[in-house]
Amino acid sequence: MVMSCAFLNVQPFSISVPPAAPVLVVTSVMQKSVQLQWKQGDTGGAAVRQFLLAYRTVGEGGETGEWDEVSVEPAASTRLLEGLLCGTHYQFRLAAVNKIGSGSASSVVDVTTKGSKPEAPKLEHFLQVNTTSVILLLDSWQDGGCHIKAFGIEYREATVGSNWKLGKMVIFVQGLPTSS
Repeated sequence: MVMSCAFLNVQPFSISVPPAAPVLVVTSVMQKSVQLQWKQGDTGGAAVRQFLLAYRTVGEGGETGEWDEVSVEPAASTRLLEGLLCGTHYQFRLAAVNKIGSGSASSVVDVTTKGSKPEAPKLEHFLQVNTTSVILLLDSWQDGGCHIKAFGIEYREATVGSNWKLGKMVIFVQGLPTSS
């Protein structure tokens, strides 16, 4: 009787897929920057090569701008995104990328940077009027936490039906104190 013995050589293999969506949270908000932190879930069986952080502005009426994207190194789990606009609503999302490709993006996170629109002063604190001139006390405006960059001046005659006219100069502000 002849016995035959065969050995089956089984090699383990793995299937890689794009990474799962990270969980993105805002940890700090300043006037012109936002600190973000995330936790990566399943990497899809392959090392994460980078994160893609996307952000855009959201207008007062809900209209959105185009997504801007920043590449973040794979070892990172936080990012301070600087150069944002003061008092502006933003949306953020994050996706991980491995050798297979980009995974699903995180849920969109909404945040508004600190600050608000300037607040007009009461007229008695803003205007000094006499029979020949008007003095505008521009430093009486409250900046809402965002630096005032310029003032545009419009005026009209006191007669009924006269139209507003744009002043011949726009005043750019330098050196006014800002809120902290």
